[in-house]
Amino acid sequence: MSDSFPRITGVRTTRLSPWASLVEKTVVFEDGAEPEVYHCLTQADYVSVLAIDEHGCVPIVRQFRPAVGGFTWELPAGTVDVGEAPEASARRELMEETGCRPIEVISLGTFLPDTGRLQVESHAFFARVLREGAPVPDPRLEVRWVPEPELRRMIRDAEFRHQIHLAVYATALLLVAEGGFLA
Repeated sequence: MSDSFPRITGVRTTRLSPWASLVEKTVVFEDGAEPEVYHCLTQADYVSVLAIDEHGCVPIVRQFRPAVGGFTWELPAGTVDVGEAPEASARRELMEETGCRPIEVISLGTFLPDTGRLQVESHAFFARVLREGAPVPDPRLEVRWVPEPELRRMIRDAEFRHQIHLAVYATALLLVAEGGFLA
């Protein structure tokens, strides 16, 4: 492959809903080759937050996810609103989903959750929070505060299995734990 190949020669986007679009990309891999068509989904950027309170507990959220046809345990998360910075979105999602107030928010990085199927960036954060604020406004959410060892048990037992959020947890262990934040 040369510097000029592969080359995307066409892009067509079809809006499916206010939350997702289908993107068709035409790619030429080498000079003289027939173009090939690839598809991916796109949406607004995504944020997820591994938070911990003054007692060493992590808020996790249980909600029904139509995509998998069942309930899942997840970290507080959501999409970034138009014009909103990812950190502001992370703070907003923490308040909306858990009612807790972040006192410190640390970026863990920006990641690509599925390079073969999704055209979206996922922003990961670690936050230290105070368990105060408004109650959870959405009755469809269940919030549970678990000690960090309980979260590890839930991961081992496949009760908590949201892959992107497992990556956030692992990244926090690598980057934040070295600074003593999870201790």
